[in-house]
Amino acid sequence: WQLMEEEMRGRRCWSGLDLSTTTDQTAWVLQFEPLEGETSWSILPRLWVPADNVEKRARADRVAYDKWAASGAIRTTDGNTVDYAEIRRQVIADGEAFDIQGLAVDRLWQGHETGVLLSEHGLPVVPFGQGYWSMSQPSKDFEVLAMSGHFDAGGHPVMRWAVENVRYAQDDAGNIKPSKSRSSEKIDPVVALIMAVGLAKRGDDDGADAYFASLRDAT
Repeated sequence: WQLMEEEMRGRRCWSGLDLSTTTDQTAWVLQFEPLEGETSWSILPRLWVPADNVEKRARADRVAYDKWAASGAIRTTDGNTVDYAEIRRQVIADGEAFDIQGLAVDRLWQGHETGVLLSEHGLPVVPFGQGYWSMSQPSKDFEVLAMSGHFDAGGHPVMRWAVENVRYAQDDAGNIKPSKSRSSEKIDPVVALIMAVGLAKRGDDDGADAYFASLRDAT
């Protein structure tokens, strides 16, 4: 995963940004479309936690935050809260480096202000709800891709851990969404990826519909 970035330049991608404050991870995940002849989407996760939480999480919860931070799999921001300005700088830099077709940001909470600031830099921000209506079909498409091995995050340890942790809530109509309360550990990278999956399907219309339909038929 550390060598993936150069290979992704020039490919279209869709992205999701799931913000946090103190205890959760902030996740910025880019999903790059397969090249001709490929079937897997390449996933580039960028994740942040407050520096003050790293040792506490590693010691109290026996989660390898310290090792992930040392390897660069997770980035830290000073203090006990996430530095949104630092995250915006990285997102803007990625917007200059990669062919981002859409950037999903939670339309509520901190996402609105962040989305406005990012759109002022020319990024294709799309307000994206995290309720059942917005997340259900992307969550189902994510499950198809994950279960059929059509995601390649280059062995990123935190993304793999988050995928293993994810659990869903379901409403009376059968709609689903990832549930942070029902999941045993943090799933923020998966939430961001599901948002990106939703944009990728919207953004490529007939081609993406056929792609997802072929995967569903094969599973």
